Amino acid sequence: MAAYCEESDLLTGNIPTHEYIDQPSYIQMAANEIDAALAMRYLVPVVVPALPMYAATPLMLKTINLKLASGRIITAAASSAEQTEVHAYGLMLIREALEQLRMISTGDYVLPGAPQVTMPGTATKPVMVTNVDPESQVEAFYDRVVGYPRVPSETRPWWWA
Repeated sequence: MAAYCEESDLLTGNIPTHEYIDQPSYIQMAANEIDAALAMRYLVPVVVPALPMYAATPLMLKTINLKLASGRIITAAASSAEQTEVHAYGLMLIREALEQLRMISTGDYVLPGAPQVTMPGTATKPVMVTNVDPESQVEAFYDRVVGYPRVPSETRPWWWA
């Protein structure tokens, strides 16, 4: 699958990296991680029409890809020098990328123009079976002890607050 950023986009700056660090493979691994996180919500790889109203989607994915790849490259390059903790800048980039990825994968942020996946069974509510009597003293006892009613609100009598 295609990556969402290029090697020239990386945020490594003047941080020296070793020749054994293959930057394109880190970019591809980050893109694969993005696709894996978004696969339950969007068709991956995410491709949107080149319209101004959808410009945020490729930019967001590019930002996540370059932050995740850059952070992993920086922490890998600094791993031999760090004895007790990881490189702070690399860790910050990874955390920011993973937080943005979490927001998209949970639906807090919707990617404009990205085709969404409809999973079977998600359009309907799950069946809730309850065998409780709203007039039961046992249920009233559990409400008082547990702190929340076990009877669904739609089956409670009007006087049960």
